[in-house]
Amino acid sequence: MSDAFAKKNVKYFFFSLVIAFVLIIPPIYGLSLLVEVLLTDLNLGEGWLRWLALFVANIIFVTLGYFLIVPLMFIVMSAFSGFVAENIRKERYPDISFGQPVSASEAILETIFIVLKFVLYFLIASPALLVFGAGYIIFFAIGFVLFRKLLLLDVLGAHLPLNQVKADSATFEGGKYMVTSICLYVVSFIPVLNLFVPYLSICILLNQSMADELEALEAR
Repeated sequence: MSDAFAKKNVKYFFFSLVIAFVLIIPPIYGLSLLVEVLLTDLNLGEGWLRWLALFVANIIFVTLGYFLIVPLMFIVMSAFSGFVAENIRKERYPDISFGQPVSASEAILETIFIVLKFVLYFLIASPALLVFGAGYIIFFAIGFVLFRKLLLLDVLGAHLPLNQVKADSATFEGGKYMVTSICLYVVSFIPVLNLFVPYLSICILLNQSMADELEALEAR
């Protein structure tokens, strides 16, 4: 946590927050203008029906923006994760030298593959939503595995090769950092705190992974 509050690292969180909000405001504002045009075309005038339609639309847009800001934070924060990783390495693990981290092209292709695979899983599991309770647990579980794989790809990919990231993010068969991933996943559902999840995950998981790497080096 001390790495998360260090000035040289936390500045990247604020950079990401500003960039994410700047990116998300124009499309939300554009949708709002589109609703205004549609209401005008429908000749709703200035009565209570127009006011109600605008109120509902704005609630939807605010909700949409809130849920989109966290994934957007992950995407934007990934551009700075390498800087945070290097700061943590210099501060705490100077004996470790970064090898060949996941390249941008590898990260993009792997992200697309993971997302498409899990979209398929969600579609296959969608009938389970008709079973109240159990169906939502299945979706929660699938969402967790997706969250964890994308999270570890982003964080561990800052200093580990793709094959090692895949091994560490396996759901079973020797996967690592399960408890940490669960805690971060739960926090990602808490309003306001979820904005910090992408940044905190980098600081926490980088420390864990580099500590493991250092331990492996010392054991040789």
